[in-house]
Amino acid sequence: MKSSFCLLVLLGIASVTTHAQTTTTTKTTVTQTTPATDEDLQKHFLNETIDLSKARAEELPDLFDHFISVVREERRGWNYRQWTEAEQVLGRLVARYQVVHSGLPLEERVRIRAAQTEFKTLKSTRTR
Repeated sequence: MKSSFCLLVLLGIASVTTHAQTTTTTKTTVTQTTPATDEDLQKHFLNETIDLSKARAEELPDLFDHFISVVREERRGWNYRQWTEAEQVLGRLVARYQVVHSGLPLEERVRIRAAQTEFKTLKSTRTR
């Protein structure tokens, strides 16, 4: 009886081992969207095709205003990628602002800083 029990146990273990080693291959199709180009993102967020590295100081307040209005309107449905894209455009705006901000009146600089702060606030309160 002992030997037949041991044989059954060994056969059961061999069966489980063989089953565990058998793998099934399934094909999964993943749809991946191509990231938008910098120009496409900028056109979307700023509604302009402009070389930000050459933007004049007096153009920046309106560019920041348009950017933050787009963020306000669209943010509720955004995922991580869209927030990252918005941050890229904001980063280019801020880089230009840092170069030319001395040519802006104080109230325009405050307006731009307010838009930056609002973006950070909107991003931090996003639903996950």
